[in-house]
Amino acid sequence: MRDLRLVVVALGLWSAELAVLLALLGNGAVGGSTAVVVIVGGLVVAATGGGVAFASGRVRSAASGSDVVSAGSGGDVRSAASRAGIPSASSGGIPWAASGGGVRSLALAHAGLFVLGLGAGLVVAGLHVGAVRGGPLTAWAQQRAVVELAGVVEGDPQRRTGVVSGTRRLPDVTVIRLRVQRAVVRGTSYDVDVLVSVRVNESAATTSGDAAPQSATGEHVSASTAVHGSTVTVSGRLADPGRAPEVAAVLLAAGPVRQLQPPGSVDTATAALRDGLRTTLSAHPVDQAALVAGLAVGDETAQTAELTAAMRTAGLSHLTAVSGGNTAMVVAAALLLSRLLGARRRTRVLVAATALAGFVALVRPEPSVVRAAVMGAVVLVGLLVGGRGRELSVLAAAVCLVLLSTPALAASWGFALSAVATAGLLVLAHRWRGLPQRHAIRDWLATAAAVTLAAQLATAPLVAAMSGGISLAGVPANLLVAPVVAPVTLLGLLAAVTSVVCPAVAGLFAAAAAPLAGWIASVAHTAAAAPAATVPWPGGASGGVALALLLVALLASRRRWWPLVSGTPWLTAALAAAVIAAVVLRPPGRSGWPPAGWVLVACDVGQGDALVIRSGVGEAVVVDAGPDPAAVDRCLGDLGVERVNALVLSHFHADHVEGTPGVLRRDTGVILTSPLAEPPEQAARVQRWAGAAGVAMLSAEYGEVRTVADVTMTVLGPRRLIRGEGSDANNASLVLLVEVRGLRLLLTGDIEPAAQRALLAAYPDGPPGGRVDVLKVAHHGSAQQEPSIFGWAAASIALVSVGADNDYGHPAPGVLAALRQASALVGRTDEQGDLAVVAGDGGDGGDGGDGAGRSRSAGLVTRR
Repeated sequence: MRDLRLVVVALGLWSAELAVLLALLGNGAVGGSTAVVVIVGGLVVAATGGGVAFASGRVRSAASGSDVVSAGSGGDVRSAASRAGIPSASSGGIPWAASGGGVRSLALAHAGLFVLGLGAGLVVAGLHVGAVRGGPLTAWAQQRAVVELAGVVEGDPQRRTGVVSGTRRLPDVTVIRLRVQRAVVRGTSYDVDVLVSVRVNESAATTSGDAAPQSATGEHVSASTAVHGSTVTVSGRLADPGRAPEVAAVLLAAGPVRQLQPPGSVDTATAALRDGLRTTLSAHPVDQAALVAGLAVGDETAQTAELTAAMRTAGLSHLTAVSGGNTAMVVAAALLLSRLLGARRRTRVLVAATALAGFVALVRPEPSVVRAAVMGAVVLVGLLVGGRGRELSVLAAAVCLVLLSTPALAASWGFALSAVATAGLLVLAHRWRGLPQRHAIRDWLATAAAVTLAAQLATAPLVAAMSGGISLAGVPANLLVAPVVAPVTLLGLLAAVTSVVCPAVAGLFAAAAAPLAGWIASVAHTAAAAPAATVPWPGGASGGVALALLLVALLASRRRWWPLVSGTPWLTAALAAAVIAAVVLRPPGRSGWPPAGWVLVACDVGQGDALVIRSGVGEAVVVDAGPDPAAVDRCLGDLGVERVNALVLSHFHADHVEGTPGVLRRDTGVILTSPLAEPPEQAARVQRWAGAAGVAMLSAEYGEVRTVADVTMTVLGPRRLIRGEGSDANNASLVLLVEVRGLRLLLTGDIEPAAQRALLAAYPDGPPGGRVDVLKVAHHGSAQQEPSIFGWAAASIALVSVGADNDYGHPAPGVLAALRQASALVGRTDEQGDLAVVAGDGGDGGDGGDGAGRSRSAGLVTRR
């Protein structure tokens, strides 16, 4: 029996706060319209929630306590109100249920409670936005003022890898959350109390023209080692915080970080424990150490980008984000230990509360941790007051407390996923795991499956809205790792606690946890690599709502299909086998990728180039690596490439070389590069990657002919370095004439008009050997093209590797028109995804559509 009143209040509070944050901090009209949808949708749900059972024809007479059962119901006389979660009049529940108003009275009451929560949310969120964004720092950020800030560090510094922006890679930065207490602007000091995100590029000079004069000296500390709870000062230029609801401004640090005051004793002790855990784990493989630290204390700093991506794809990323699950393990362990020692209920709760407080201090009291701790504290209160059927009310109380204290979490994906997953466990898993079982192992498996499936189904709409896909690997992956999650977490915590007082014992705990964490990493990598690990689904609010409605419809109609599934175990087994086959196997003829006879694939890697030329079975020559290691790695994996005979980097711009680590994950023969090592920092990065992988790096020479397996490459350019006529690096791009399986490919890198004219002058009669079959259009289809080059190449297929919705206007409309005038079939990665050139006849498609196209001797097959 469930009382939904507090749930409705929480729903109203959450809707209002989210609406305010979206409307005031979101993307203009989009945020405002979404806010309206949230409020209206929440009101509808609140008004109709609890009356669903009445609509099915089963109405409880509250006055008499009897059941009225509709015809054909099969004689189900169980209280319909109870099934709907409505307390009866006799139970001392909702007084209006006995007033004879029925569904209408209940709906009006729920609507009133929703409006009550709505009003509270509007007030609290409005005050929050006013406090955060109404102060002077936000105004100074709009002016990009140079300031000096002093405040307390909150949480651990986070290392952010620089992203590729156009042709350059932005530098890596360390991000510090600083609770600012004092700001000095233009010589005047102001007392403030807001959160600022400080971004420190420690590889840059320690001071610059953006550094404000330091009014306090302090001890110079590295930003990456700034300790939670310490008081520091830093200067730099303020910038707009964007849509982060908890941050008043962003500081682009231009001076060093200086510590004014060390952290308190508690923060110092917890920092020592966290450092001790890192030291203890340093002897174990990177993935194992990173996962133990992540599960135990929420420390994700050691996770590689590859592991993070695999955990996300496999639906396991929640394991290393401190949540209610972590607090539940700590609380459960404390309760069990105190119970074994014979403690009474109140003593057990006190021990559990102490353990919970210590855990929060150890993992840092950041918003997500506070959220989880509040939920755990409310659960402890529920244990004290007793009573069953109050799970949703306890969850609603936790949501209300968190949102009232930290309104910014209303717009947090993490908060939404945590709360919705918990609700799914309470509503769905409780029923599913109650299905009769006749064997202890099957009972355990049923419970694990129910918990995993309930959490996955409940969060699926949010995940779809957030990522634009549905994970098929999530349920099996979570089931496979479920037995080791609690042991890894608790062993990691024991290792952290003992690392300072007895490192040898801590080493034993870490040695026991590391192999179990390795199992989690193996499951994550395997599940993420499965061809059907994630299926496409519309993203955004519309996609999330559509999936939610579909799941609700399936659950509402379960009385029709569940007996069929549960009564025919062979059918159930067949369906399970089909799902596993879809996730693990690559069904022949179903995915259609790679297409038969493929010769060249232009990978869809965003705004950049990554071309794969087939040189043999499982082997390829790769020309450029794109801006993202994960994207080119995915493309090579989908093509079944296990060895890269040669990696050719046309030039060193970031959108062509930053994906190099993704290529070097395979056995690689040699790296061939442009003769111009500019930009120098990018060339140095490639050199470091090549050295770490033990791969030779050579500069290609004009006129060089190199045969690699089935591929013959001739270097047509650059014949000379061109300076001062556009981008020097672009004009120094390698131009390759590739011959493979009877096809001729002209790959032009990013050469601009000056280099294109030099190419035409060197070969006035056309490419050596005559016209080509495929032209890789230079510079992503930029307008900077020599008009005659398309007719000179006379290619049947033109490939444009370009990112969707890029800021450069690529490809230029005039270039596309010139290509069509030259009778070339145009393939675009931004519209058609991966582009595969196949030898012989292609299909019957045409320019601009998915599917296949045909040239005189080669076909074009596309895949979104």
